[in-house]
Amino acid sequence: MKKGNAKLVLIGLLAFTALAWLGLLKNQIDSSSAYRKYLEQGQRYEEKGIYIDALESYEKALELNSGSYDITMKLADMYYQVGDYKGFLACCDKAIELAPKDPQAYLKKADYYMEKADYSEAMEVVKSAAKVKDNEDIQALSKKLSTTCIEKYSSYETVGDWHVQPDRNYVTVSEEGRYGMAAKDGTRKIKCTYEYLGAYDKDTGVIPCCLEGSYYYIDVKGNKKLVGDNTYQYLGSFGDGLAPAQRDGKYGYIDTEFHEQMFELDYAGAFANGVAAVKKGDKWALINCKLKNITDFTYDEILVDSYGYCSMFDRITVRTGDKYFFVDHDGKQIGATYDGAAMVAANDGYAAVKVGSQWGFADAKGELVIQPQYENARSFSLGLAPVEENDRWGYINTDGELVVEEKYFDAGVFSPDGAACVKSVAAWSFLVLCEYDS
Repeated sequence: MKKGNAKLVLIGLLAFTALAWLGLLKNQIDSSSAYRKYLEQGQRYEEKGIYIDALESYEKALELNSGSYDITMKLADMYYQVGDYKGFLACCDKAIELAPKDPQAYLKKADYYMEKADYSEAMEVVKSAAKVKDNEDIQALSKKLSTTCIEKYSSYETVGDWHVQPDRNYVTVSEEGRYGMAAKDGTRKIKCTYEYLGAYDKDTGVIPCCLEGSYYYIDVKGNKKLVGDNTYQYLGSFGDGLAPAQRDGKYGYIDTEFHEQMFELDYAGAFANGVAAVKKGDKWALINCKLKNITDFTYDEILVDSYGYCSMFDRITVRTGDKYFFVDHDGKQIGATYDGAAMVAANDGYAAVKVGSQWGFADAKGELVIQPQYENARSFSLGLAPVEENDRWGYINTDGELVVEEKYFDAGVFSPDGAACVKSVAAWSFLVLCEYDS
């Protein structure tokens, strides 16, 4: 190629490149101009409350800048304003994808679920905000949700204590003087047909009951499973392979084959964690599942729950004379003595104790951590405790802050999976912490 021709080709290439750059620059200028135009239009429509047109303008702007977090958040607001909640949630999710460490999209989405009283979903959003560090609004919402309850309305006459097993979370309830079982959402799992019903035990799969004066064991569907040859005045709940029973006026223990042991007691409680409460005459003692004494018969009372268990948790509540205190599963005293004490409701949880005429709370060492100030109280579970003031019950947290309004006529402790029984006038229903609501 001649030098002149090569020079012409080079000049042509340079001219072509320059034209291409000019075209690209013009397109960028045009796009930038259109982008600003759509943004300005969207803002004007939004200010006037014409949200449907604002939505369209912001969508066109986003087409020109698909990675814009701010426009995506604007779109979320517009979708919400026009009632397109599916679009709103999709924009929140896109914004979170674009800026996972920014709290605003999480908060916007969580607030939507809070408005709908869909607290479980709100909790999931807060949990998903793990990449957002030290944000006060996220932390405040998380704290609020941790004590937010959903009321499951029902109308039971009485309720028992929670006895949660790995495969069941049932509580004994009654209607018209007959007993059945309900789940934590208040739904009946066993019809209220029995004169007595104890607690379900996972290991044996049975529940003690009494129907038409006869005691026996049923499964969770109400089918007969274990029936003894002897006539019993009482059959209790199983634990550690043994169940308390009463025959001919004396208490003792049976296994699933109805082999009888130790029928010399005036009361026998159910076993949990290898420990049970028993009584001879006026005195109580703790025994192990080999039916050997852990303590002598020295106590004037050992507190048991509605199924006869005293040792579901790490401390056992006992009374000697007019003083109450806690002991461990070896019978060793823990901490100070009090004028009253409730059963412990959680391992390491604060326990309700009475000093004079008022109730406060003691820690796992038996020492006061919340000063006596309540008319009545029950122990902490899941960081919440029922307290009574002015003849109404509510719930406080471990800081002593009232987090569930004092509006109930009675209130029970929370189960390990987040449910509590509360009484309104004459009927009981259920509260479920939103974190545990399925």
